This record gives sequence, C-alpha cells and structure tokens, in this order.
Amino acid sequence: MVFNVYNDNNHDETVEELERFLDANIRELRPTEGDHMLWLGDFNRHHPLWDEDRNSHLFTAAALEASGKILELVADYGMVQILPKDIPTLQSSSTRKWTRPDNAFCTEHTSKLLVSCNTAPERRGPKTDHLPILTVLEMTTTASDENPPWNYCSVDWDKFHSALANSLTELTGPPRILETAEEFQRAARSFNEALRRTVETKVPRTQPHPHTKWWWTEDLTKLASELKQLRKTAHRYRALPEHGIHAQVHEKENTLSKEIRKTKEDHWKNWLNDMAGTDIWIAHKYILNPGGDGGKTRIPTLRATNTDGQLTHATTNEEKSEILAQALFPPPPDESTVPTDYLYPEPAEHWTEITKEQLTQAINNLSPYKAPGPDGVANIVFQQCQVLIDYLLPIFNTAINLRTYYNPWRESITVIL
Repeated sequence: MVFNVYNDNNHDETVEELERFLDANIRELRPTEGDHMLWLGDFNRHHPLWDEDRNSHLFTAAALEASGKILELVADYGMVQILPKDIPTLQSSSTRKWTRPDNAFCTEHTSKLLVSCNTAPERRGPKTDHLPILTVLEMTTTASDENPPWNYCSVDWDKFHSALANSLTELTGPPRILETAEEFQRAARSFNEALRRTVETKVPRTQPHPHTKWWWTEDLTKLASELKQLRKTAHRYRALPEHGIHAQVHEKENTLSKEIRKTKEDHWKNWLNDMAGTDIWIAHKYILNPGGDGGKTRIPTLRATNTDGQLTHATTNEEKSEILAQALFPPPPDESTVPTDYLYPEPAEHWTEITKEQLTQAINNLSPYKAPGPDGVANIVFQQCQVLIDYLLPIFNTAINLRTYYNPWRESITVIL
C-alpha cells in the first residue's frame, strides 16, 4: 500500500487524518506482517533526522514538536526512513537555498528490498522547486494478462491487404452464394478466422503509457534532454549560487516552458481546424467540462434496492457491473404482452437483398477508429480492404434470407460513459 502525502505547512490535519485512517483500516491494508506499506510525499516538516545540519535555524521548538507527530506515527507502525539524511529536496524560489521538506518511509521489512532511494535533480521540471525522488525496490510483480489494443494507425495496409487476401482464399475460397445455414456458419467462421490471423500478424500492438502527451514533439524532447544535463551539473554546484551554470538552467527552463505552452496551443488549434463529424461534440465536451488533474474517471458508488427491498451500495467494479447489467439488460417478462395470433399489417415495403453499393456506403460512413468489439477488428479494416465487401455481401444476405446468425457476432462490449 502506497500513501501519497501532502501535509500543509500550517497545520497537521493530513497527518491526523492518516493516523485515523490507519487506525481504522490497518488490518485490511496489511492482513499479514509481510505486507508492505510506503509513505511518500511532502511532509513540510524539518528535523535533524533528515535535514542538513546547516539548516539548524529551522529546528525551532515548534518545528520539532510538529515533526514529532510524524515520528510518533512512524514508530507506531514500524516504519523506517529510506531517503537518507542530508539529501535536500526543495530549492526556495526566493532565497535559492536548499531544504528537506519531502521524505519517504516504508515498513522495516520493506527496506530490505530497497535498491536505491535518492533525488534526481536532472529530472526536475521547468518552473518547479521540488526535486523528484526515485525509489527502486527489488520486488516481483504480477504481469497483466490483458494485451494492449491493436495500433491500426501504424498498419502497412498494402501488406495487410495482401495477407488478408491470401488468408481468405485459403480458408473460404472465392466469394459465393450461400444456400444453407451450415454453409453460412462455415463461411462466417472462416471469414472471422482470416481476419484474426491477419490482424495478429500485420497489426502492431500499442505501447500505452499513463503519462503519454499527444502534443509532445521531438523538439521538446531535445530541449528537455538539454535541460536535464544542465540540471545535473547545476546540482553539483548548488553550494555556489553565483556560478554561471544556474543562469544557463534558468534560461533553458524559460525556453522549454515557452515551447511547451506554444506546442500545446498549436496542437489544440490544429485539432480544431482538422476536426470533423463527432469531433465537434468532443471539443464541446472539453470546453464545457471543468479541468481536472488528469486522473482516470470512475463511476461513483451506486445505490440499488435488492430483492428484499433493502438499499445496498455498490463500491467495487464487480458490484457496479452487476447493477448496471441489470438496469441495461433486464430479464424478459414471464408472459409476453403481445396478443396471441396477432395480425400484423402488410409491410410498407418488401425487403430486397442488400446491394454492393449499399454495403460499401454503409462501411464508408463508419467511424474508422471507433472502439472495436470483442474481436478487436476496427472499422478502418473494412474501409481499407475492399475485398471484404465481396465476402460480407453473401453472408449478410443469407443471414436475412434464412433468418440465421453467427453467434460470436452477438457478443458486444458496453462501456458506461
């Protein structure tokens, strides 16, 4: 369990809240003595146990008393300090002097897994005063079973089309009229298999990263790298505030900050100029919604009435999924409300088979990169590979004529927005 702590400089409400939370939940957080816990963040407290001795003027009676509350909590829960003493983490923007308000603690047995815990001055962001703290623990983690989605934006469509045509020819032969339900099922299954093989061999996977910035450019990477090298040198000369390296860092910071602001603005304007269709509504949502911290959205706790008439609260993803599934897909009624032997009026128009032109138009009207279904095949595949239309046309017409369907196509993914 990792706690990200920010403690205000003027009160101890965060420390007190942490103490209350741990007191009420420690058994759930650490069911066994072998479970790990870390407290990381800006505690805004000064003490000889972590600050440099030259900052002794900060060790007032009030400051030591405030730090004592943290130390008592550290002792109560068997925590140890893992960021060594005398490593400063904050450079005052006014005096340019270095202090240590940030800290890192972990359970005692966790410290045995510690590889390193130190600041990274070279990774300090522009216009910031705190240094990032990098903590490395030698622990085994369970890899996610989920594969990242396919990256259809990076497909070589010529190679994809060639591989798909070969797979279709091998598995289904040339397109043909399907006369029986068995032929329909076999054709749909072979069609799906040909798509699956081609996607798995010709479409790369995305490489998702929680801190990906769509507006970031190679020029910004170069500037950030240059600032990183300057910061590393400047940190070695932090005791010499008049050294010329600090002016170079300040200049490079300003340059990077201005470029980031300009790049963001250009990215937004270019997106607005090039948007089409539903992008207008997305822009409308961006403008109206209040700005956030970039955290992932979540469904709040849901309330529902169970079969006994009691009010229940769904807090976990599994509980929320059950409530939403019951609301969106209620069970059918025990008795049908349609009268027996009801006489329906004659249809206004008699159905005629789908034409190739109609199917082509329908596919072209699809949003190319809309989130795919369980098979992972995006609409762009059907738009780029016209050969698929010749195979889909008899499959769709047979499904309607014989009133049959391919069961895997009945599956869908419902995302609650």
